[in-house]
Amino acid sequence: MVNSFFENLEAAAYFEDSTIRTQEAAMRRIIEQIEPLMDRSKRQIAMAHLFVTGAEPSESERPLAMGGVDAVSAKLFKAFDYTALGHLHRPHALGKITTDTLPQGTVSYSGSLLKYSFSEVKDQKSVRIITVPQKGELQMREVPLHPQRDMRLVKAEMAALLAEPTAFGPVDDYLQITLTDVGDVYEPMRRLKEVFPHLLHLERAAQTAIHQQGQQFKDLKQADILTLFSQFFETVEQQPLTDVDREFMQNVIDESRRGE
Repeated sequence: MVNSFFENLEAAAYFEDSTIRTQEAAMRRIIEQIEPLMDRSKRQIAMAHLFVTGAEPSESERPLAMGGVDAVSAKLFKAFDYTALGHLHRPHALGKITTDTLPQGTVSYSGSLLKYSFSEVKDQKSVRIITVPQKGELQMREVPLHPQRDMRLVKAEMAALLAEPTAFGPVDDYLQITLTDVGDVYEPMRRLKEVFPHLLHLERAAQTAIHQQGQQFKDLKQADILTLFSQFFETVEQQPLTDVDREFMQNVIDESRRGE
């Protein structure tokens, strides 16, 4: 069985059945049509492009399942000796495989050949070779892939990156760089791309902290001005106010109040 991706409405129209509203219902109907035609003297292999319950997505895939509505149960494929799935980029099997011998009914994602987002930087890409004998258990062999350019995350100060770029790995890799500098940095993307030509994404640690901690300020009405300013300063600059800074700011606040 080979099945490309389809929309639920397409399946409902094909089978002329308005009760088909999910991928689960559509796939169940498709397999029900196939099972009576199976030659049980031969191996049965299924190939499909969908999201199966229990799978491990990354940030690269187009969402196919929202709240489980369009997720398909692996149990639907129990009639097949092996089910090879596409869509998810991480190679993995649904169900634990501890040896190179595949249990009957294994459902598995091969994964993508390359990394397509920075959520995949720790993934080992590979080709999964399945040997299907006429009788007996299926055999699996993983062949790791080593692309010309890897995809990596780098976190450092601007000066260190420019002074010794090779200390952070191959400069030709696809990179996401997070700058840890405090304060302004002049034209960071342009200057870094002169050294790292395949830099894809640049972040500032302080700006990321602001985004992640956008809800951290509490009880704003009860907090005094110096406390609010101290929280703001620490979030932006990634360091607390010194005693000298606090005294200076308190004097500024007191002076402004006297002028009201």
